[in-house]
Amino acid sequence: MKKLALVIVALMVFSFAFSTPEYVIEDFDGKPGGTLNLQMNLDPATFNPLIASEIYSGKVIGLFSSSLLGFDTNRNLTIPELASDWWLSEDGLTVFFKIREGILWSDGEPFTVDDVYWRFSLLVETGVSGFLDAEGNLPTIELIDDSVISLTWTVPNTLGIKVAANMRILPKHVFEPAIAAGTVNEIWSLDEVDQIVGMGPFIPSEYVPGAKVVLKKNPNYWKFDSKGVRLPYLDSVVIHIMTGSNPMWAFQAGNLDFFSPSTSHLKTLLSQKDHNWVAGQGGSRDYVQLLLLNFNAPDPVKREWFRNDHFRRGFAYLIDREKIIDTTYGGNSKPLYSPLSVESPYYSQKVEEDPFFFSVEKAKSEFELGGFSWNSEGKLIDGAGNPVEFNLEVSPAFVTLGNMIASDAKELGITINLVRLTGVPLMGEPLYDSFLSGFFNGTIDPELRTGVFRIDGPSHFWNYPPGYRDYITEEMYYLPEWEERIHEIFVLQTSATEDERYELFEEFQILFTQYQPIIYIHSPNVLYAYQGNVHFPNPIPSAAADELWKAWGIWKE
Repeated sequence: MKKLALVIVALMVFSFAFSTPEYVIEDFDGKPGGTLNLQMNLDPATFNPLIASEIYSGKVIGLFSSSLLGFDTNRNLTIPELASDWWLSEDGLTVFFKIREGILWSDGEPFTVDDVYWRFSLLVETGVSGFLDAEGNLPTIELIDDSVISLTWTVPNTLGIKVAANMRILPKHVFEPAIAAGTVNEIWSLDEVDQIVGMGPFIPSEYVPGAKVVLKKNPNYWKFDSKGVRLPYLDSVVIHIMTGSNPMWAFQAGNLDFFSPSTSHLKTLLSQKDHNWVAGQGGSRDYVQLLLLNFNAPDPVKREWFRNDHFRRGFAYLIDREKIIDTTYGGNSKPLYSPLSVESPYYSQKVEEDPFFFSVEKAKSEFELGGFSWNSEGKLIDGAGNPVEFNLEVSPAFVTLGNMIASDAKELGITINLVRLTGVPLMGEPLYDSFLSGFFNGTIDPELRTGVFRIDGPSHFWNYPPGYRDYITEEMYYLPEWEERIHEIFVLQTSATEDERYELFEEFQILFTQYQPIIYIHSPNVLYAYQGNVHFPNPIPSAAADELWKAWGIWKE
């Protein structure tokens, strides 16, 4: 009897603790029901957020997971999600997050501040670089009370706060036992789709390899519209895997609700009459195409060319961005002269004061300033008489672009040999002369590419330091002052105020424009097409907020 009484008391306490859930009310006026049909080109590799590294896994994970704060349409972390509030200490060393109470994981288990504490602890244990402050220290984590958690650094750490706010929160009750058993990399594999637990609006329920991923409405989702309807509105989302298929045909037949058309597809859609779809272009995608001349090229002669500031500047003038955009993207792209696109809140117009517009005359002038000249055959030669000839590695998607660049370079006596790869260039093994490729993330928020711009970054592929590989020695390493300053900027910005960060990132862009260590070419615009009976919270997708922004508010007539 005594044991029964204790159980009843425990149940009463539990019921009271979770009787007033901290739900979110969204100002939406949609209609419940329906299925949203999307597509992607390849199968996901995993459903495990801890090991996922490609966009197809990320698309699914983004629908079933959530973070403390969400991005607005300018990609600022301003929207309260699992944290209902956050604030800083007066000295700027500590950030506090107030965690919502009384809401549930999709499997019915309570979500608590302990899940967040465990997730932050995991980040500290693994030493995630974004969590390090400017002095290389990780934060101290503290539970203030049943709903408030704090992170404290030795110096202010703006980047660390953003990492914490945007980190996908995982269910401790699922992942902690798997970590203890050493099986964490094995859970939520593609054949465990029915075991996934999340806080997002949709939960995966079915995966058919090469065909589709099905996600069902999360019955415990913690958001409601202004009429009291539990979100999301949609009953399900089906992501069709269309490898080698033409999604436009499926879209025109009404089997897809949204897809990202190519330039030619968009032109076709806009030319057709008597249809019930919306199509157009937004701003630049958070994607960039670029060319890199390897500072650590195996051939010492080529290495000296690529380290020559005037050579890189001259080569940058030979990139006819407008022709490339018109030819390969039908004008649906924007030229880039620095790492950030005009959509970035940190973009500086100072990079437009002396942009690298296509100019044969300016290219010639830069080559001459760098000690190059032309022989009797019209070949560009260095001071020792070596003709300028090198390889350019390209994946299949960049062959046309590579041929255009090689053709323009040939006009000034430069021979470029295209090396066609079966995949992307192996930037982690810098045994190439140069490569042409594309990258997602970073043209909007430079913090997302910190690993590229810091000397000690894992993706500093344009000039890996000694020790990265045995063949990069102290004797052959070259580290100019401007590169050291770029590294310093990315260290300083972690603890800078927002105004200071604008100034630092402006200096970063000016240095990159001046020295061209990576030659940025263009950033394609966001092209979109969706059925007229689908209502999106963000009807014009952008790099900062795509079609799945606030997916819980999407509804169909």
